[in-house]
Amino acid sequence: MSYSLFFKILNGMAEAVIVVGEDQRISMFNKGAERIFGYSANEIMGQRLEQLIPEASRPNHHKHVEGFSNQSQSSKYMSDRGGIKGQRKNGEVFCAEATISKVEVDGKTSFTAVLRDVSERRKAEEALKSSYIEAINSLVHAAENHDDDTGEHIKRISYYTKELALHMGMSEKFGDMIFHASAMHDIGKVGIPDRILLKPAPLNEEEWVIMKTHPTIGANILKDAFSPYLIMGHEIALGHHERWDGSGYPNGLKGKDIPISARIMQVADVYDALRSKRPYKPEFEHSKAVSIICDGDGRTDPSHFDPEVLLAFKKCSDRLDEIYEKLSSRHATSA
Repeated sequence: MSYSLFFKILNGMAEAVIVVGEDQRISMFNKGAERIFGYSANEIMGQRLEQLIPEASRPNHHKHVEGFSNQSQSSKYMSDRGGIKGQRKNGEVFCAEATISKVEVDGKTSFTAVLRDVSERRKAEEALKSSYIEAINSLVHAAENHDDDTGEHIKRISYYTKELALHMGMSEKFGDMIFHASAMHDIGKVGIPDRILLKPAPLNEEEWVIMKTHPTIGANILKDAFSPYLIMGHEIALGHHERWDGSGYPNGLKGKDIPISARIMQVADVYDALRSKRPYKPEFEHSKAVSIICDGDGRTDPSHFDPEVLLAFKKCSDRLDEIYEKLSSRHATSA
């Protein structure tokens, strides 16, 4: 293939193709790059690549380039892929997906970046996420209207579960998802009769059997979900009363057969129940709630919980206490 034909192919690409040398100065800038960044090739040739990167992102860019440059390689070619931020000539910052290649020829190293502008796709994803969250809020409000005492509990649970997830090393994306999905854990209580749900006294055996159907009811409400938030909400609604040792309900699942989102939710739910006033118990102080979860009290036992979630709980329990104090009324009860 001739160089002329190769150059025509590169210029016909919708993606930006940018080549820089070891000094990070631009030596090639195709038509796709001109369209995406707003610079002409004549304006940008010889300039440093960081001119196309927002100032706030430059330290991380330099760190990534240094690490990529210093990687040992068994061949003359290496490649890396990920999301980056770009900056157009007019100052607008946008999201891009990039594949970065490192090539060594005749002892000289050059880097080629192929970028795709995904800002419009990200906007569409954010709009879709907003619609998912709106649907979640509608479902949660239905539960709140059925039982006036659930509002504070739901808010606290969202923060607890995210805190636990992040302390387990989960991604920010997972933390965001469980923050919203956990709010649906008790959505099935909309199907529990008020005489049971709002009873100001401990439930009898017959009433308790009915109350224990709320995970299944919640799962049925969310069973046809297609949003990742609602799918996780389904997992949590169905599994948040399962126990690591298999002694939970409704299906007696054990260990990792219980979705991780539900295992996180279980610890958060038990902590909030212990901290909250109930018909059958007073509000417990933080230290007592932690002791019951970590050491047991005859009713609750550490074997009920995923050991990894329990370890995260021990690490961040003081933070959960802060959340409880901030998001609770001393005179309110939690569902």
